[in-house]
Amino acid sequence: FHALVGETVAAKRRGGGDPLIVAVHSYAPFLDGLARPPVAVIWDQPTPATQVVAALRREVEPVGDNTPYDGRLARGYTFDRHARPFGLRRFAIEVRQDLLGEPGGVATWTRIVGEAIAAAMQARQ
Repeated sequence: FHALVGETVAAKRRGGGDPLIVAVHSYAPFLDGLARPPVAVIWDQPTPATQVVAALRREVEPVGDNTPYDGRLARGYTFDRHARPFGLRRFAIEVRQDLLGEPGGVATWTRIVGEAIAAAMQARQ
């Protein structure tokens, strides 16, 4: 996985691209007995992550904004290996596992997350 990601990022950078690295994960609906939001954006740099949060909030509430994890404090291997060394934009998306497991859940959340990222990137241009 990481070899392919590294090769893809390197090729984009060689071609003059400015890749956006998005790590996609799922999480349990509860943590320490507390319900988690349906979706969360975890980041260590605000742009474009906060724009993605805003776009998600137009579709669903609540949206975790650097919660239940704070990306400024927690380090992630994918970002440490493929994004930070090159100054690339990056953030993680977490979607609740129970919502993904519903009929049509993966397709629904693929659309919601994809549209939010696209809206944030469009606003950047």
